[in-house]
Amino acid sequence: MKKSLWAASGVAVTAAVLFGAAPYYLGIKAEQSLSRQHEMLAQTSFLQVESREYARGWFSSTETTVLRFKPTFLAQIQDKLPDNLKTLLKQPITVNNHIRHHLFANGVVPVRAVVDSEFVFQAESQQILQRFFGNQQPVSLSNVIHLDGSGKLDWQIPAFQYEELSGIAIQWQGLQGETEYARHFSSYQTDIRNPGVTMTLADKGSAAYSGLHIRTHTEEGRHGLSLGSSEFKLDSLTLEWKDSIEYDIKLNELINMVSDLQIGSFLNPYGQVAPSKVKLENLYMNTAMSEDGQWINTEGRFGFAKLVYGEEQYGPLAIEAAAEHLDAASLLALKQRRDELISRQLDENEMREALLASIRNEAAGLFTNDPVITLRRFEFAMPQGAIRSEGALKFSGLTAPDLNDFNAMMRKTDADFQISLPQKLVEQLAVAQAKNYISVDPEAGDADAEISEAVRLWLDSMLTAMADQGYLKLDQGIISTQIVVRDNTLSMNGKKVDVQPDANLLPDSALEEGAAETAVEAEAASAPASSS
Repeated sequence: MKKSLWAASGVAVTAAVLFGAAPYYLGIKAEQSLSRQHEMLAQTSFLQVESREYARGWFSSTETTVLRFKPTFLAQIQDKLPDNLKTLLKQPITVNNHIRHHLFANGVVPVRAVVDSEFVFQAESQQILQRFFGNQQPVSLSNVIHLDGSGKLDWQIPAFQYEELSGIAIQWQGLQGETEYARHFSSYQTDIRNPGVTMTLADKGSAAYSGLHIRTHTEEGRHGLSLGSSEFKLDSLTLEWKDSIEYDIKLNELINMVSDLQIGSFLNPYGQVAPSKVKLENLYMNTAMSEDGQWINTEGRFGFAKLVYGEEQYGPLAIEAAAEHLDAASLLALKQRRDELISRQLDENEMREALLASIRNEAAGLFTNDPVITLRRFEFAMPQGAIRSEGALKFSGLTAPDLNDFNAMMRKTDADFQISLPQKLVEQLAVAQAKNYISVDPEAGDADAEISEAVRLWLDSMLTAMADQGYLKLDQGIISTQIVVRDNTLSMNGKKVDVQPDANLLPDSALEEGAAETAVEAEAASAPASSS
C-alpha cells in the first residue's frame, strides 16, 4: 500500500513539475520562434523593424514591435498613391503581441504558443482608417506555433462601405488569408481570398473585381534565391471610363535601343481611347521557379477566358513561356543590385541604364551561360481572327565583351519563332496609324474612307509581293511566317532578309511625304467634279 502511495505521489510530483515547468520552457521556445520571424521581416524589401521589446512571463508574455515601411519601398510607389494612403504608409505601426505559451493554449492539441496581435496606428492614421472601417479593427492576426516550431498565421481585413458627397464610393468585401510555415520559415504556403471590391469614381467612371484568389509556395534555395510557385486567379474585372484616355507607346525607341535597326516613329501607337467599358473574365497567372545545380529554371502561364471591350469580344488568351539554364549567382547579383538602386531613388531612365550596366558586368552570367527562353504557346482569339506564335531564343558561347557588341551578340544568337495573324488586324492597325499622320479637311466628305481604302490596297499589295518573294504565306486572310535569326542572318519563311545595320527602315520624313500625297489624293477623290 505504501509503495502504491509513494508511486502515486511520485507521478503527481512529476506531473506537477512537468506542467509547471513546461510553460516556462515553451515561453523560451516561443520567443526564439518570434525572433526568427522578426529576422524574416527585417530581410524583406518593404518592412523594417524599428524597435522590439519582449517581456516573458511564466504562462504568458508580451511583445511590442514598431514597424515601418522602408523609404526605398515607398519611393517606388508613392507617386502612384492617393494622399491618405501615403500618410498610412509613412507612419510607424505598433504591434502588440499577446503570447500564451502552454501546451493547451490552442485547445486539446498541444502547441508551443498562440500569439494574438493588436495593431496600434498613429492618431492621424487612425482617423483615416476610421473613415473606412468605423470601430472595426482594420486588421487582425493570430499565430499558432506548433511544438516543432512550424505554425500557421491567420489574418483578416474586414469588409466596409465608404461614400463621399463628391460621388466617390467604395464597397470592400473583406480579405482573409493564411500562411502555413515550416520550422525556421524554411518554406511556407500562403492562401489569400477576397470576394471583391467595387469603386465608383464620381463622374469619371468605375472599377470592380470579384473572386480574387492567390496561392503561393516559397522555399529557400541554395543560392540565396526564393524558389517556389504562385497561382493568381480573378473571376472578373470591370472598368468603365467616361473621359478619353490618351496613349503614346514608343515602340521604335525600344527596337532602336536593343538593335542597330533604326525605325521611324510611324511604328508607335498613339491616339485616344474613347469612353467605353471593359469586362475581363477568368484571369489567371501561374509561375514556378526551381533550381538545378547552379542553374535556375522558371516558367509562367498567363491568360483569360474572355474580354469584352465595347461591342467587341476577345479571348481566350493563353500565354506559356519559360526561361531555363539561368545562372543563379548572376540572377542573385542582379536582384541585389536592383535593391541597392531602388534605395537611390533614380528616375526611370537612370534605373534602366544602371540595370543594363549591371547586366553587362556582375550579372553577365545570365547571358554567357547559354540560357534558353521559350515561348511555348501564344494564342489570342480576336474579332478579326486568331494570333498564334511559338518559338525559342538561345544564346550560345556569349562572352561578357559580346554584350557591348551587337554584331557579336547576333553571331551567337539563335532565335526561331512561328507566327500567324489575321490580315484584317494588320490592316486596322495600319489604317489607325496612317490617320494619326494624315491631316484632311473635315469637310472633305468620305476622306477617312478613302484613306482607309488606300492604306488597305497598299498593304495588300505589299503583303502579296512579300508572299510572292517567299517571305511569308497568305492563306484565307491569315498571314504566317517563320522568323529565324541564326549565324548572324535574319530569314523569314526560310528566305534570307538583307538588312543593313543603322539603316532607317521607315524614316518619318519619307512617311510624311507619302502621307501628304495620300491625303491630297483622298481629298481630290472626294471633291465634287468641276463643270466643263
